[in-house]
Amino acid sequence: MRQTELMLFYEYFLSKITHLENTYNLVIRNMRVKDFKNCDEVDFLDLMLIKRELDFTIIIFNDLKSLLKL
Repeated sequence: MRQTELMLFYEYFLSKITHLENTYNLVIRNMRVKDFKNCDEVDFLDLMLIKRELDFTIIIFNDLKSLLKL
């Protein structure tokens, strides 16, 4: 049972990280289409928030991975 729980944590964080990376890349792509000069503050704030959430998720994932020895 413990191994199953560990794998669920692992899969959850990997899927969350993948989703955030895809969202981040989509925002960047949309900003490139607008040509960065024409982007407003909301675009940059979205980008910063997604990047921050991605960074924190990766940090938590790595900490959990080391604690659980995945």
